[in-house]
This record gives sequence, structure tokens and C-alpha cells, in this order.
Amino acid sequence: RINRYVGMCLVAAAGPASNFLLAAAFGLGLNILPVVAQLQPGFTENLQIFLLKMIVINLVLALFNLLPLPPLDGSKIIAVLLPRALADWMYSYQAQVGGILVIAILVFTGSTRFLRPIIGCFLELVLRLTYFQE
Repeated sequence: RINRYVGMCLVAAAGPASNFLLAAAFGLGLNILPVVAQLQPGFTENLQIFLLKMIVINLVLALFNLLPLPPLDGSKIIAVLLPRALADWMYSYQAQVGGILVIAILVFTGSTRFLRPIIGCFLELVLRLTYFQE
């Protein structure tokens, strides 16, 4: 039987994992661009921009959601590593001020300023792993 913290961790990890998988899928979509270029020459530039934007959006969502701040998924994942008393305190704290803290971070830090270098690394990784040039 899985305890409640491990179960919450698995459920919380599903969201960011799906965003990473979507980023990889859109990265793989870049591989169809040469085929599309033969069929519709003017369409490929727009498709490439769309695919790259979808990769970045999914990486931003995944990485932001992994921040260990209640109520984001990162806090639920980290709770498995914490002693039970501290995890319980964190969840009670989440109910009181967690949402306000996340909104304050978004407003006062420019939302992705602190994530930009990390997103750049993940973007390069996704593109290297999924885009096969001839």
C-alpha cells in the first residue's frame, strides 16, 4: 500500500512529466519540417515558430510547476523527502498563504526571469535529443 505522501508525489509529478513529454513531442515534430517544406514551402517557417513556442511554453510550465512552493507540484514532490511533521506543517501553511506567495513571486520577479537560464538549458537539451538534422 502506498502512503499518502508518495501517492501525492506521484500525482504531482504527472503534470510536469506530461509537460516535458509534450515538449519532446513538439521537438520531434520539428523532424517533419523537411517533408512539409516539399509540400507547402511557405508553411514551414510558421510551423517551426509554432513548434518552438510550444516547446518553450511546456518547459516553462513544467519548471515553474516544479518549484518547491506550496501549492505548486514541486512542494508535493519534496514533501516525500521531508519528515512527516514538517510535511504536515507545509501543507497547513499552503492552505494559509501558499497561493499568495506564488502570486507575489509572479508579480515581483517577472514570472520567468529566474527560470530563463534553466529553460534555455532544457530547450537546448530537447532540441538536441529530438531534432535529427540530415
